[in-house]
Amino acid sequence: MSVQLTLEDVRVALGGNEILHGVSLDIAPGEFLTLLGPSGSGKTTTLNVIAGLVPTSGGHVRFDQQPVEKRPPHDRDIGLVFQSYALFPHMTVGENVAFPLLTRKVDKAKRRAVAEQMLELVQLPGTADRPVRSLSGGQQQRIALARALAPSPSVLLLDEPMAALDKQLRETMQIEVKRIQQEVGVTTVAVTHDQTEAMTMSDRVAIMRDGNVEQIDTPEALYRRPATLFAARFLGETNLVAVRDGRLAGFGTGVGARSGTAVLRPEDFALGGDLPGSAPRLSVRVTTASFQGTRYRLDVVHDEVGAMIVTLPASTDPTTIAPGTTIELALNDGCDLHVVPEDVESEPPLVSADLTIAA
Repeated sequence: MSVQLTLEDVRVALGGNEILHGVSLDIAPGEFLTLLGPSGSGKTTTLNVIAGLVPTSGGHVRFDQQPVEKRPPHDRDIGLVFQSYALFPHMTVGENVAFPLLTRKVDKAKRRAVAEQMLELVQLPGTADRPVRSLSGGQQQRIALARALAPSPSVLLLDEPMAALDKQLRETMQIEVKRIQQEVGVTTVAVTHDQTEAMTMSDRVAIMRDGNVEQIDTPEALYRRPATLFAARFLGETNLVAVRDGRLAGFGTGVGARSGTAVLRPEDFALGGDLPGSAPRLSVRVTTASFQGTRYRLDVVHDEVGAMIVTLPASTDPTTIAPGTTIELALNDGCDLHVVPEDVESEPPLVSADLTIAA
């Protein structure tokens, strides 16, 4: 059974230094939340607090409104998947999956039945009697997930579970982990530094910075409406363009904010000739252009705006965007500018400013 997981003003001090500065989260039953942030942001410490592996110096951790911060890890009804998987090499696959049930004194027949059920869930049927060492990295990751789910935990915790996999397998496993989580319905908290992984698997993402939650929202909302410049820079490629006296620097077009910083994503641009003459535009010089299969990625520079990143369709004529070429860029039709006000870099705004280009 999944639970509501609540962190209320959680603080952690280690070695005299405060690592978490009042972290608060409210995670719905069955929700998949990912903690995302740079090294040292506090995301792993937050996960370990939920697991009971790190003591708190203040605040509360609640499962369905019941405080658990004083409970040891084995009394929290959690499943934990480590980055290293931590499988037992001397045990078979089935014995690894059933191990949490062995510690709970579940009888042998029931352990075997649950192990078989979990192996079906992670799409590795018939492997119960195989040695763990005979499995690939992706298969071992599935076994670690099956083991964590075997006792039907209320909360599943994932500590960078894809970090050891190669890119293609990691992308496949992101979809698989989300499928399994949705099928089981367990409340899940993951830690990762991989932005694509966070956006692929999560219902919501919490961006962390210096022991605080910078912003928490759906992947799409975080990408389109970052509350601070840190969130804008951290999630995806971003162009930050100044808004002065109600006008967008370089483009000269009016916007609905007096001042601040507009967040323009690389895909918000098109070649000027592909859009009506009324679309806001500026001339830039191409410094690099690379073909990436589904798109061209360009680094361009403008005297006032500075360096920017632009992506264009794969069908674009490469001769028109060669390095050294001057091209005219326009904002895509219907582009809504999201502007971060000047005074919110340290404190996120309660209401975001989504502003349509003024005529």
